[in-house]
Amino acid sequence: MTIAVLDANVLIPNALCDLLLRLAEEDLLQPRWSPHIMEEMQRHLPSADPQALRRRVNAMNTAFEDAMVIGYDELIVQMTDHPKDRHVLAAAIRADADLIITCNLRDFPAESCDLHGIEVQHPDDFLLDLLEREPAAIHRVILQ
Repeated sequence: MTIAVLDANVLIPNALCDLLLRLAEEDLLQPRWSPHIMEEMQRHLPSADPQALRRRVNAMNTAFEDAMVIGYDELIVQMTDHPKDRHVLAAAIRADADLIITCNLRDFPAESCDLHGIEVQHPDDFLLDLLEREPAAIHRVILQ
């Protein structure tokens, strides 16, 4: 099963976040995120109720107990991707992830990620690939 670090920009839109997490509940991916990613998500939702955001983060961490990646801070300075996203690649390396799902492909150049065996995919491409491999499961999740 694919281990995927979910960048903050795919956790912000409720519909996309919900779809990815429901796919994870169906064992179609193993989601990973970090404290930095969760903080970034909350920072980019300034109009959201802070208590509601805390509940959302707590619910995600409860539902996916293995998702929170820690112990990657020392790797951040070694990363060569976009400075503001180095924490994402560092977390992916620590998590032994196969993939980073992000809308910001340009911030994760191949020369930075290939070295660590990590693929970077836009959520649309990830979902289309998954639909091709697991059409029945995708349809089931979407119809829920």
